[in-house]
Amino acid sequence: MSLAEGLVWLLRAFGVMYVVGAVFLVRQLRMDAFLDRAISQIETMTDEIAADLMEKAPTRSKLPPDDPGRRAWLMSGAVLLFVAGVAMAIGHRVAAPLMVLLIVQQLAYFTRQRCRELRASTPEEAADARPAQLTRNGLYWCLILTVFAAWLGWQGVLL
Repeated sequence: MSLAEGLVWLLRAFGVMYVVGAVFLVRQLRMDAFLDRAISQIETMTDEIAADLMEKAPTRSKLPPDDPGRRAWLMSGAVLLFVAGVAMAIGHRVAAPLMVLLIVQQLAYFTRQRCRELRASTPEEAADARPAQLTRNGLYWCLILTVFAAWLGWQGVLL
């Protein structure tokens, strides 16, 4: 086995991790959506019970509204991550362009979240809008793997 073949297997291993990560991300997004709906239903039921017990339901603070745009953006990133991971896992040369798309999607997400952070009315909303350190680390790894996949493609060892 040559060095290039060994490096392709390394790219394939990262591809498998990308696929697994995408599956976990979709699972987490679905669970978050389920919990948001469940909490909303519980709040509605509580308000109805309070209205039955009193003439006027007491006002209480609601949870911050869900951001469906953020969830859709993350879901599209998960799909792109899955497809790029499959391309990496099979060692296909289309992996590098897909990973470039993934980087563009991540940078657009960072821009979107920065705009939300600047528009935030409270420090809590601003903190919620900031991407986590794990997300930034994911971008750095994606940059490294994109260069790696592009180099392997340039060497002609990818399918």
